[in-house]
Amino acid sequence: MRIKLLDFLTTDVLVFDNLACGSSTNQAEQPRRSYTRINSERKQVLNIILQEVIHEYPPPSLEDVAFRLKHYPLCLQNHFPELCQIIKVRHADYKSVSRQQKIQLILELALQEFSPPSFLEISRRLGYKNNSYLYRYFPELSRSISKRYQEYNNAIGKEKRELVCQEIQNVAQLLHSQGQKPTQRRVTQLLTKPGVMRNLWVRSYLREIQQSLSYD
Repeated sequence: MRIKLLDFLTTDVLVFDNLACGSSTNQAEQPRRSYTRINSERKQVLNIILQEVIHEYPPPSLEDVAFRLKHYPLCLQNHFPELCQIIKVRHADYKSVSRQQKIQLILELALQEFSPPSFLEISRRLGYKNNSYLYRYFPELSRSISKRYQEYNNAIGKEKRELVCQEIQNVAQLLHSQGQKPTQRRVTQLLTKPGVMRNLWVRSYLREIQQSLSYD
């Protein structure tokens, strides 16, 4: 009849009769599950079943096992505390490992994103308010993501700085070719983003250009 041992020991005889006769019933027509009490004979049977359950993979939760056996989880815990504790620990460990595997995959994929996301952004994607958990369990990946983001920002900053310098030099050369001294006010008026002149390094660069053009 191709019936599993667990089903044979826990399923109503009526269900097997239906299987043997070749009849099929949908889920709505099946009788509601009843949660039975545990007598001495059934306790022996349940003990055997729970011994088998602790070797299942993936490890089921105690609630799933209790539902299969038509008993409340608390009832099983009262009668089989050690076996139930093993079931709970195995399921919790499995969930923890499974989640960590998913997190590791997300972190590895983040290293391939462009533009590189910040580590804070990755933490928020995973539902963490700070980075402490990820740094604790994934230190190498965490450092790699942070380093990549920092290097990208540094490269972008350097590129922007070079563009600003080039524009200042072009504007200064233009004013000089028109016979005008490239003063800070005149250069600022011709810049695409005049606000950059507020930076000290920009004003210093302009002074270097003025000196190169023989302006005091």
